[in-house]
Amino acid sequence: MLESPTGHPASRRALALLVVRLDEPWSIDRLARALGLSSRTLYRVLRRDFGVSPMSLLRRVRLARARSELETPGPEATVTNVALDCGFTHLGRFSQEYARQFGELPSETLWRGRRRLMASGAEARRRRPLSPESGRLVPAASRGWSDTPRLPVAGIGWPAAPSGG
Repeated sequence: MLESPTGHPASRRALALLVVRLDEPWSIDRLARALGLSSRTLYRVLRRDFGVSPMSLLRRVRLARARSELETPGPEATVTNVALDCGFTHLGRFSQEYARQFGELPSETLWRGRRRLMASGAEARRRRPLSPESGRLVPAASRGWSDTPRLPVAGIGWPAAPSGG
């Protein structure tokens, strides 16, 4: 999506700075100062090399990061957490911009990412049998999987998952 430009070195520095410090509240003036450029030069250089304004570039970088995090979500990932972590403060606008950029809602990307992870986990479980003796993944509660083996109760099989909401 965003490729490193071959043009002005300031374009590469701007992109690198935005990627590394993406959650900061950037303005054109602040970004220009951080790069040692005038606002006008920054605007001109990014427009020439990326075809967008500095704030549009920032939005694209943030959206690309959000998409990456939603496609490979952690267990506690939510659209709200990802949006806030990527520097978006208006969640409705984030959702609109995301849908405009990628053609789907962020919740759809998160859902697909979770399904993909579950499918790859199921495939891994099919390849390696579950057993306490092997020390491999075994069922743990109803929340998912654990690396800690749990011994079966004699004659019953796997212990029941602990109850509690």
